[in-house]
Amino acid sequence: MRNFVSYGYNQSEIEIIKEGMQNIFRNNFSIISMDENSTILDNLKNRKNDFTEQETKVLMLSGFSDKDVDKTLQNFPKTIKRPIFCLETKHNINWTFEKLLNDLLEEQTYFKNQGK
Repeated sequence: MRNFVSYGYNQSEIEIIKEGMQNIFRNNFSIISMDENSTILDNLKNRKNDFTEQETKVLMLSGFSDKDVDKTLQNFPKTIKRPIFCLETKHNINWTFEKLLNDLLEEQTYFKNQGK
């Protein structure tokens, strides 16, 4: 099962993402919210739907093939802020989301500085 694990989007933005992804994956996916203090694995097990807007947006893809990842990146709705995309891996599955977010922000800063 494909899971979009969301952080930072409110409910109306989640509906826009859901609508856009239904065109690609039909109903063969779910969108769940990310609890900062839980591990990625616990978030996937608990499957919460508590979408709270934050300035930083993250969308983790879990259970996606490489082809599915490409489709998601190419067809992400243009009417909402583009997130930091990441994948669930064997390395980050037991991290708290807070640790993952810190790593993602660190990487984002590094790559922005490389472009200067």
